[in-house]
Amino acid sequence: GKKEPHHEKEICQHASCSYDGSVKIFSISKEKSYTVVYTYTGHNSSGTIIVLCLTIVNCLEWAPPEYGAALATASSDGNVAILYKANDTEWNSQQVVVCRMGCNAVSWCPYRPSSKETGSVLRVAVAAGDSCVHILKCFISPSNPWDLETKFEDMVIEYGMFLGVLSSVLQPIEWLPVDVYGY
Repeated sequence: GKKEPHHEKEICQHASCSYDGSVKIFSISKEKSYTVVYTYTGHNSSGTIIVLCLTIVNCLEWAPPEYGAALATASSDGNVAILYKANDTEWNSQQVVVCRMGCNAVSWCPYRPSSKETGSVLRVAVAAGDSCVHILKCFISPSNPWDLETKFEDMVIEYGMFLGVLSSVLQPIEWLPVDVYGY
């Protein structure tokens, strides 16, 4: 699986996503020993169109550090999971159903300072199996409810055939680092 580092209050953490549908968060000590501090197993294949395969967590990405210890995961089950540190010892999670054809990649919108009118708006872009980019948002904290803000359709140019089925996988995905479009 993929591993991503995150540094919080002098504690180094890594996260990995796996072909078994799990996400593990590790704490790394100064002696370089790894300890699993949280295992997420909430992804499953019950809502997907493709039921003959196992659920795979395709991607994970840590949130900008201004939002605290939080990460987003994209899975073949069609869900995005937001994992966040609830307190010094506990992690919590919530899922958002995005696309029954699976989710391939996630990317957090760069941190934007809050305004008096809206407060902080957190956004995650999701590259999905329907060849669309879905934008999820929540307010103030990753622990608050997430909703679909918008969906950009037809983001993939048809580029190939595989066993007679259109192959148009959309991934990876990244936010533009400069606030050009007002997000």
